[in-house]
Amino acid sequence: MRYQEFRLTLGAALVCVSLFGAQAAQAQSRSYCAVEIGSKGVKGRGFEFGVKGGDSSVRTNFSRDINTTIIASLKDGVLASTAMEETAEAAATLIQEMRTTTPDCKAFAVGSSGVALAKNKEALAEAVGRRIDMGALDFVTPEQEAEYGFISSVPKRDWPSTVLVDIGSSNTKIGYVSDGKFRAADIPFGSVSLSKKAAEGGADFSKALAVVMDTQVRPAFRDASARAPGMGNRKKVIWIGGAAWSTATFMRPDQSLRAFVRLDRTDVKRFMGGLNDRTWSNHKPSAKASAKVQAAFDKDAARVLDIFTRDNLLSGVGLFDVFLNDRGVEGPVHFARQGQWLMGYAAARFADEVWSDEALE
Repeated sequence: MRYQEFRLTLGAALVCVSLFGAQAAQAQSRSYCAVEIGSKGVKGRGFEFGVKGGDSSVRTNFSRDINTTIIASLKDGVLASTAMEETAEAAATLIQEMRTTTPDCKAFAVGSSGVALAKNKEALAEAVGRRIDMGALDFVTPEQEAEYGFISSVPKRDWPSTVLVDIGSSNTKIGYVSDGKFRAADIPFGSVSLSKKAAEGGADFSKALAVVMDTQVRPAFRDASARAPGMGNRKKVIWIGGAAWSTATFMRPDQSLRAFVRLDRTDVKRFMGGLNDRTWSNHKPSAKASAKVQAAFDKDAARVLDIFTRDNLLSGVGLFDVFLNDRGVEGPVHFARQGQWLMGYAAARFADEVWSDEALE
């Protein structure tokens, strides 16, 4: 399968299948146990790709994160051996958990663009390879993260009018389609890396963060926009990453089961205000919310509190606020609940065995 055909297949699947597929078993499918090694630690995702009723279908059937000290251990560009071993163990744990429910899934691991900057990333690959039988550990670039995130988050019908913003732990990826080609920009600040930078500025984190935003973050966004002007003029915005998930969870608690959560500038400002006065986690679903919505909210809220610090969220949401302020157009903003570059990477890597006629027969 050619790459363009893969992009169209996955993009079309986002339209055909609500929330990346119904819960019913698929008629023809392939299962994958995916591990992403990122700046905050390890993400485990179980993916199921296939064909159902003549349509391409994709869904996530496992999701769990384990925080590690991988990037915190980085010193002079080198990862500490203890942090690499800790991360490799976490990766093996997640693969084992996924295989308890899907024994025949194909396992693979991939390192994020932030981790790829480490001088000794090969040592990390070796540590993971000793614990997971999956071949060589691959690493992606920021541009690849942006494109994989775009095709796994944006329905094909919206490609021409949409810009993707993926705020990760170490960097921010922005991408859009122009003249049939994908364009990407990379901002060297993410929720964790920006927090660390601001923490160097003194005891008052909020004031130090504001200084870094004015002196480094805003200029970085302006430079990126000059190289990729489409990031400022696409009407629709899809926002993914931990900051987006956290904002949607607490600002739109009644939408905890929706595949795409509509957000606006007011939500971003309210969440930043709640983070500043430490009331951000007080929001709950309304009395009219169903039991399923309440349960989904409770699960997501607990995970957000477990994974992210307040400083991380102030940084991540602040990055998105800067992006919105510098745009030249107003338009809808949506959080794509299942949007993640790891899904796009998996579909690209295994496109031939997933959707080829020979494989599915």
